Amino acid sequence: MVPRDATFTDCKNFHTEMAAHKQSILDWFPDTIFQVSRSGIILFFKPSKQYSLLLSQEAAGQHISAVLPWHPAMAATEAIAAAFNTGEIQLFEYTLNHNNKTMYFEARVTKTGGEEALIVVRDISEWRRSEASDLLLLDVAVKVQEEQSLEKILNLVCERIKMIFGVRLIWVERKEADRSVKSFAADGETARFLQESTIDLAEGSGLTGTVLRTGKFQLMDIEDPRMLSWRKQLVKYAVTTGAAFPLKVGGLILGALTIFTDDRDFWIKRTIVQLTNIAEQVALAIHITANRQRLRLLTAGLESAANAILITSRKGDIQWVNPAFLELSGYSAAELMGSNIRILESGQHPKSFYKTMWQYISAGRIWHGEVINRRKDGSRYTAEMTITPVRDEAGKIANFISIIQDVTQRKQAEYEMLEAREAVARTERLSALGIMAAGIAHEINQPLNALKVVADGMLYWYGKGKVPAIDKVMENIQDISKDADRIDAIIKHMRSLIYSSDSTQQKLCNINLAVEESLSLLGAQLKSHNIEVKTVLAAELPLVAGNSTQLEQIIINLLVNAMHALDTVDKPDKQITIATGRKKGRVFLEVGDNGPGISGKIKSKIFDPFFTTKPAGEGMGLGLSVVHSIVTSYGGQIKVNDNRTTGGVTFRIEFPAAIEKQKGERPT
Repeated sequence: MVPRDATFTDCKNFHTEMAAHKQSILDWFPDTIFQVSRSGIILFFKPSKQYSLLLSQEAAGQHISAVLPWHPAMAATEAIAAAFNTGEIQLFEYTLNHNNKTMYFEARVTKTGGEEALIVVRDISEWRRSEASDLLLLDVAVKVQEEQSLEKILNLVCERIKMIFGVRLIWVERKEADRSVKSFAADGETARFLQESTIDLAEGSGLTGTVLRTGKFQLMDIEDPRMLSWRKQLVKYAVTTGAAFPLKVGGLILGALTIFTDDRDFWIKRTIVQLTNIAEQVALAIHITANRQRLRLLTAGLESAANAILITSRKGDIQWVNPAFLELSGYSAAELMGSNIRILESGQHPKSFYKTMWQYISAGRIWHGEVINRRKDGSRYTAEMTITPVRDEAGKIANFISIIQDVTQRKQAEYEMLEAREAVARTERLSALGIMAAGIAHEINQPLNALKVVADGMLYWYGKGKVPAIDKVMENIQDISKDADRIDAIIKHMRSLIYSSDSTQQKLCNINLAVEESLSLLGAQLKSHNIEVKTVLAAELPLVAGNSTQLEQIIINLLVNAMHALDTVDKPDKQITIATGRKKGRVFLEVGDNGPGISGKIKSKIFDPFFTTKPAGEGMGLGLSVVHSIVTSYGGQIKVNDNRTTGGVTFRIEFPAAIEKQKGERPT
């Protein structure tokens, strides 16, 4: 307030100070202010810093339509009229373009008294940009949910960022499976830039390459030395600065979002945060789309797999099956979904079988074995099954994947093959027994003759009326019983060789015992052929897993083979050597002779079925083939070696040792 005694100069100074104070307040005020007449003439104008860049002429004294573009001028004129007519504050929004950027403004118009109105204009570009950025994040999420193509999503992102932020160049680099990069650009200008550029985005240099290599945000001016290879091309497109945002998910670098602008003041913290959020959403879109594509490929592969596949929950509830499983089980997908895997149980396994299986896989281990399952129609099939636990992000077992192969026909074929093999083996045993007939007859005749002598003697003296003393009678009866037992043992052994019914059942066997039993049957026959048999049997041999009858068959076949070979030579010292031993966890058996040997031309064929060097009608050629088949079925090996010093050959068989032989143990 001016004092009463103030001079004119004082009043003038006071008003000058007040005007300056008023101007300082207006300068501090961030918004643009128009004071206009009712007709739209600008009486006073105070632009904000941003707004002053938009007006190239003095606004005071001009009609508002001469200062603003047509659309905002018309909106302002209508708002001024409404403010005078209603006396209420009027709001309207408009946009202005500056350097290819769209700026958003909100205007408030209020009547100030008389014939004047005040227009306060606020720059809401940042608010609108933030709103548009949030909307873009939502749109990307929706597009991903709609399973739109990744190319459409990335082009949308580039297009919207260019519109929202007014940047010059923008593109997305995505890493491919082969470590190359693929570019996505939404506008023609960026596409031309990428096409004309000779820089290698994947080599790890420059803006984008650095981000792809380090996975960290990069902001570079084109004068940066690292931008040397980019500079010439960027200057052509009138840009001054750029940034690249890593596209990462869980530490995995999927690509980069690269942006260039002509405004060095563009990269404020708020803008970087907004673009970082968009980059994170783009990374998720790439990750989800890629995973979805991989899932499609995996699903297609699983659905087209020849083997039956099903996925269950941890509790065994069926969650997914492929068409092969539907065909195998006879159920429809609707019948199986949600059902427990117990629906497949056939009743052929005890409860302990399934309990052990579930304990095994619940411990996180892969189970593999054969299971007899039941179809919908009640028929059963044998399945070879592999069950693999699947863990979730926390490392806990969430699912089980079962791969099932119907092996019913294979099992039937294996059974028939075993039957055929047993029939062949039985034929070979009969052939060997035919050869042993003379020796066996001698073995039986010896106790039979002794039995007859004792019985005839007792009958003779009884006919003479002389009864031997009771002690002598008992002694004779004991001799008869002993000889009868000997005959019975020989016959039983022959029967076991011919009619063995458990040849596929493996037990713990003693090879030395098998050698002794074989020689008890064939020893006399070998002796009748003037062949000396020498045995070198190692003591305390480990046992082997096998079948005693088949082991004896191996030895008998090798002995018969050696006997036939020795029959072809004329020498006085015919000899067969049988040796056993152990070496490095394996038990070996050797049967050698000093016969004519085997030529190199046929040595590779001797184990082939029906291969023989004998004249027609004298052999089937199955003996060594049967030996080879039995040995390999036990996990063993058989080799034939030349005897350089004595002539002939030695067949060496090695079996895996099962357990060490225990004292006092005599396994069959």
